[in-house]
Formats: sequence, structure tokens, C-alpha cells
Amino acid sequence: MAVACDPARNLVFLGAGGGVYVLNVADPTEPALLSEGIRTAGRVKDMVHTGNRLYSASGGLYIHNTESPGNPVQLGELSSPRDASGLAVAGNRVYVTDTRFGLRVVDVSDPARPEEVGSIQLPGSTLGVALSADANHAFIASDTAGFRVVDVSDPADPVELGYYLAPGSVREVSGRDNLAFLACDDSALVILDISDPASPVVVSRTMIPDTPLGVHADGHLVYVANHRDGFRVFDCTDPAGPELVGHYDTPWQCYDIRVHGSLIYIADWGCGLQVYEGPVGIAEEPESGRLRGLDLYPNPAAGRVAVRLGSAGPGAQALLLYDASGRYRARWTLTGGRGEFDLRALGAGVYYLRTEQHDTAVGARLVIAR
Repeated sequence: MAVACDPARNLVFLGAGGGVYVLNVADPTEPALLSEGIRTAGRVKDMVHTGNRLYSASGGLYIHNTESPGNPVQLGELSSPRDASGLAVAGNRVYVTDTRFGLRVVDVSDPARPEEVGSIQLPGSTLGVALSADANHAFIASDTAGFRVVDVSDPADPVELGYYLAPGSVREVSGRDNLAFLACDDSALVILDISDPASPVVVSRTMIPDTPLGVHADGHLVYVANHRDGFRVFDCTDPAGPELVGHYDTPWQCYDIRVHGSLIYIADWGCGLQVYEGPVGIAEEPESGRLRGLDLYPNPAAGRVAVRLGSAGPGAQALLLYDASGRYRARWTLTGGRGEFDLRALGAGVYYLRTEQHDTAVGARLVIAR
């Protein structure tokens, strides 16, 4: 899954299996679906939106015109040797990583006829890609082959300059100033000094529960999409000592993250688009070290469902219901951590319940069967 946004027009693009949803988030509490007409050959792994163009990595490179967001139009397409997995855009050039091939530089001056102008084979399975501010260097997450730096100042002849072999696989990369932020699947956020691109130097390594899949640097804050742990926010004003300033446990599995202003957009596997206002507060877990979640009975359910929240206080708590596309459907109330709710107005399918406990979201999946 992947997410991209067009803040000027209050648009968010949510990439999933075989296509992209276009949503209006003028009211971020109720995203409105504008289109699901963008179809791709495979699962959407990355997206970049700039101007009125949406670039998608999904098997190959897809280019769509989004001038009319309710009716996006495909402009062009370029197949990949294996599977396009990451994208970065600078002007009329798109930098595409291919899982088994490396980095490709594509000229999109004529979006109807995208043309590869240069490429470089790289070790490992090339996944995410980011660019330096001057677009002369590409920073690549290369899975078990670590972090790679490629000089792309001559797009026809990319040259590898340096690399860093992480203890775990590098899944995604984001950059700011002379720093690179790596999401590593051995449960770590790694920060590198890349002021000398030929010789990246480790500045810090911060251990995180679960498996970081995505990372997004926004000023001094770095946001990590952390799979089943939700997302975490680090203040990296001092890159040698990142400070956890926010954590939110999304309903299912957090795959990708983008930020604009105070809003955080999440691609959550199985639960669609999630929008948060941040930075969120630090999650303080109970002494047991684990949050007790929501218990649902029966599940699957038909007419009614009983819900119980572990370690709840005596007061009332809001319980929010979302459908599988991430759209808000209902708001219920738990009293003393318990409640029983009527499901007859809802169609059959998969839904997600979410409430808060100890300043952290607690979620559960509900299946309604008819």
C-alpha cells in the first residue's frame, strides 16, 4: 500500500491492490471518495503526486492526469523488467527502483511516451528511493544490500558512489539536509550522515518494536510506519539522539505515511486511509507492558455484538467504527469499558473498531456475516 497527497486541493491518493482511490479530505474527519477509476497491473507500492500528475509504481510506472480528480486519465505507462517498487520525481525525470534490476531514470517530458534514459544495476532487492535537494544523488533502500548512494547528475550514466550495510534489511529511505533516515526491518530507525555521499556514517540507531516499513522526514520530525505497531514520531533535532514524541497504534497494519501541516495520512493494510492530527502524544503503556485490547463477541456477528475493553475506567469512552475502505461509519459509546451494539443497519463485510486506552489507540476487526 502507498499514500500520496495534494494539499493545495485537499486530495489524498490511496494505493492498494490493483489501483488507486482518490479522496477529498477537506473535512479530514470524513474523507470522501471521488474516484476509484485508476487501475494498475499489480499492488501499488509507491506514489508521488506533483502538479496535476500522479506517478504510481505498480508492476511498472503509471502516469495519470488528476486535473479532474473525480475522473483521472491515464497519460502513459512504462513496463519494468521485474517489478517497480519505489519512485522519486524531479522535474521531468522519474527515478524508479525495480526490485530485481536496480535504478532506472525515466524522462517524462512527454508523459504519453515515458522513456528510459539511463539505468544502473544494484545488488539486493531495490525498494524505496529518495533524492538529494539538488537531485544529483539518489538514495536507495536496497533490502539486504543495505543503503546505496548513486550519482545521477548525468542521467544517462548513473554511478554508484557509496553504501552502508545495515544489520537488517533496509525497507525505505527519506532524506533531509545531509541526513538519510532508514526504516530497517530489524526493528530500527537508522540515521546516516551523508555529507560525503561516498562514505555514509551512522549517526544513531534507534530500536523500535515491530517492523518499520516506511519513513517520512518532515522538518525536524521523522515519522515511521511501523506495521502492527502503528506509527511513531521522533524529534530528530539532535540526530544523534532521536526522541520519541508520538505513537499511535493504527487499527491494523501501518504500511505508508505522509505528512502535511498538522495532518498525518496513513495507508493502513485492511483498513484503508487513516487521518490523524499530530504530533500525537507519547503512548504510555500499562505496567504489564502490553495494552489490553478490544474483545468482541460473537465475531463474526450478525445482529448484535458485545464489546469489552480491558483495563477500562468507569467513565464513558467513544468507540469508532470504520469500514474496510477506511470510511467512518458509526460512533458508539462504551460505559465502563463495555457495550452492546446493533449491527442490523450495516452491510455484510469487514469493519474496524477503534477506541483509546492510556492515550493509545486500541483496535479490533469485526466481521459482519449475513
